[in-house]
Amino acid sequence: MHHWTRKKEMEWAFLAEPAPQLHKIRILTSRWQNHMLPSCLFADDAPQLKDFSIFQMEYEFPKNASWLQNLTCVSFSEAFTTEKVLTALQGMPKLVSLAISLGSRRQIHQGLAPKVVLPKLRMLEMYGEIINATTILKSITPLPDCCLCTPQTRRVGFGSLTLTTDDNDLYEQYEQAVKPYIFSYFSLYPPSSMVFYLTPYTSQGYPVILNLMTSRVDRWGRSFNIALDVSFLPTSSLMKELVTSTWISHVDTFGLWLHGSLLHRVDFLADDSVNGIISAMAAFSSSATAFQTDEYSLRRLVKPAVLSIASATLFPALTTLEIACPPMRGRAPDEEEPAHHEFLKLRRQIGRPISVLDLSTLSDEVGDMSYLEEHTGLLVRWKTDDGRTREYICGEGHPERLCFSGASLD
Repeated sequence: MHHWTRKKEMEWAFLAEPAPQLHKIRILTSRWQNHMLPSCLFADDAPQLKDFSIFQMEYEFPKNASWLQNLTCVSFSEAFTTEKVLTALQGMPKLVSLAISLGSRRQIHQGLAPKVVLPKLRMLEMYGEIINATTILKSITPLPDCCLCTPQTRRVGFGSLTLTTDDNDLYEQYEQAVKPYIFSYFSLYPPSSMVFYLTPYTSQGYPVILNLMTSRVDRWGRSFNIALDVSFLPTSSLMKELVTSTWISHVDTFGLWLHGSLLHRVDFLADDSVNGIISAMAAFSSSATAFQTDEYSLRRLVKPAVLSIASATLFPALTTLEIACPPMRGRAPDEEEPAHHEFLKLRRQIGRPISVLDLSTLSDEVGDMSYLEEHTGLLVRWKTDDGRTREYICGEGHPERLCFSGASLD
């Protein structure tokens, strides 16, 4: 065993050598190999190192290492505690991009968390348990234009957002922690597009997380994304401030997408959560002229339970529906109408008809969509597989152009 350990240590020994030309390094190993890494990396000689990431293991960053202060991009894995992350960050004043994965186990920080000033930070990605994320977010003082990304992902998870009295208070702390990032960033970069992406936290579908994100990147190639628990939306002080923000008027495109596991759950949202989502959508889509979604997500929106709310408040300026259509071929005659068809009829009934239906790229599996002919004046647009754009104005008397097969697509 001693011989094996010695051999492994020798394999990592190259990291103790000077690395004057090293710009970027990713270290991935198992946790039981922690002691294999040299205590002094690069012999404290890596003057050009900018990008450093270490995964699956905890590393004790040397406090006085000269190469630390030159780092501009760093990733921490869930092997690090919040305390060690914050301690390490104090020696990295030039960070521009920071990704932190804190896992799903709550960590109680003893005493006051240290304040970390990162005057050059432009991108902060946070994954892990909500309380751990809150501790980090409250401790960092970033640039006003720092872009925050706290997506709910099944890879790491966003924490156990159970709905107890204690967690109501903790969740409020999380909202207060993300608030400065949101308002600072959007005051500088008013979003022209926003997306609501609903996804479950657990395999059972509860709770449901709303990922509020921009669908277009800014000039730095960044996309803002924050995760919110939809059960808190009706009482969320953060959401109340967001929906009254002046930058909402800049949103011209709104998207709605549901994670696949939610599509067939009839009761995946309580009534008050549905109302909270609809109210938030009404605010964020108040100036939107384009609505992007898919057939399955739209189906949940046009359910009778939400029609009375949605029809009166959603999309007052909407002219374009951009939808990813599923194959219609083989649909039974008695099957319910496609969601986009119902939505188009609803908009016509309330006196706010859609002018353009964008079907994106179609294949010949879409089948017969000649039922759209009844929407006189509607411009139907689609692309063929080779990227060519095709259009048809409904009511012109050629519904066969909406029967999508290999021939019609050409």
